[in-house]
Amino acid sequence: MVTLVIDNKTVCVPEGTSILDAARTASIDIPTLCYLKDLTNEGSCRMCVVEVKGARSLVASCVGTVSEGMEVFTNTPKVIASRKTTLELMLSNHNKDCLSCVRSTNCELQKLSLEYGCDDNDFAGEHSHVTVEALNPYLIRDNSKCILCRRCVAMCSKVQSVGVIGPNRRGFNTEIGCAFERNLGDVDCVACGQCAKVCPAGAAKLGQKLCTKEGPIVYPKQVLPDEAKWGPEMWNENYRDDNPSANCYDTGTAPCKSNCPAHIAVQGYIRMAT
Repeated sequence: MVTLVIDNKTVCVPEGTSILDAARTASIDIPTLCYLKDLTNEGSCRMCVVEVKGARSLVASCVGTVSEGMEVFTNTPKVIASRKTTLELMLSNHNKDCLSCVRSTNCELQKLSLEYGCDDNDFAGEHSHVTVEALNPYLIRDNSKCILCRRCVAMCSKVQSVGVIGPNRRGFNTEIGCAFERNLGDVDCVACGQCAKVCPAGAAKLGQKLCTKEGPIVYPKQVLPDEAKWGPEMWNENYRDDNPSANCYDTGTAPCKSNCPAHIAVQGYIRMAT
């Protein structure tokens, strides 16, 4: 066991534990946007930065591991200023039509921006040239809202075993999409909806047409039925450490899985079998 101090609170955790997980065991909240337990810990969003005594710069707590005698501070003026600047940079290239967004009031980016009192005009400038892809009747991808957290990429490849989306291009022009800039309708996307579930900012959302065993049905709004209760909060609340592949929708999406008596994601099974 390793003993460290986080915000003047002594914490004992196993060796190799991340600073973020150590803080959560002590009920200390550290904001994240790209992190999903056991799936993504790249530190790409930089929202989880903390101040570690003796370190030259701020440390991303989701990738930084604990050490004996470490002293961590999660809410210093330096940390708060860094998180606020990071959020404002995201907002500077973000489509802020919040009132008509399906994630309005249930948006992690919106929640953190309000919490840190962000001003989206501080870094006004050029916006990435992206388009809304709505050719797939089951999923709509709007990269003007994407913050490049890569949650959807990890979910698609590591949990669903489909792997049809990933980062394209580099630098300011980076966007999440299919290889060779193909549309979702032209690749092996099975419309499982997991990318929409874990997206923190509404860049991926469900289309109007969802399938059931009785055939395709059309919903009046581009959201899941109420009983599906989608959203990253639902993912985190019901997460199962023993079986990450079970942390998926149970209703409303992935007709091949929801209608299978064994509840198997067929596309993943086929890939394992071949």
